[in-house]
Amino acid sequence: PSPPQRAQRGDHSSREQGHAPGGSSQARQIDFPLRILVPTQFVGAIIGKEGLTIKNITKQTQSRVDIHRKENSGAAEKPVTIHATPEGTSEACRMILEIMQKEADETKLAEEIPLKILAHNGLVGRLIGKEGRNLKKIEHETGTKITISSLQDLSIYNPERTITVKGTVEACANAEVEIMKKLREAFENDMLAV
Repeated sequence: PSPPQRAQRGDHSSREQGHAPGGSSQARQIDFPLRILVPTQFVGAIIGKEGLTIKNITKQTQSRVDIHRKENSGAAEKPVTIHATPEGTSEACRMILEIMQKEADETKLAEEIPLKILAHNGLVGRLIGKEGRNLKKIEHETGTKITISSLQDLSIYNPERTITVKGTVEACANAEVEIMKKLREAFENDMLAV
């Protein structure tokens, strides 16, 4: 019967922790990692001495964090992929933002470090929403300024748009939760439609 199924799918919040054996919620099994761009000068601080900082992040948040150092070697930014539960992902993201800000403060870089999230172009429209409503709502609720890279920057090699979030570490971390909620929802709907 389909109705109970529907109820189950909509009700992620209570079961987000879904570690129970037998995995009560199917949708939770879909791995939708967070991909962010990190300025190359902060990569060392995120990894830490002998990898201790990154180990600490992954342990505390039960996540897997891949820093793609080899990608675009001369680039000013490196992609970082975080695999975890939605909560773990957000926690790891917050920790990385805090490390970058601390590092920036120590190197006297006055400006706030923006959070840059990479998202597949096919999902971005639903994040933006009709007439930009979803995005405006997230900006308003989190006190951030969000911009999205233009379609011109897309290529076959790069199907991802860059979502740049500006604000305090706290505000950016809160915005990440909402942005990923929308992207994850769009991704799960696409998976279910297949």
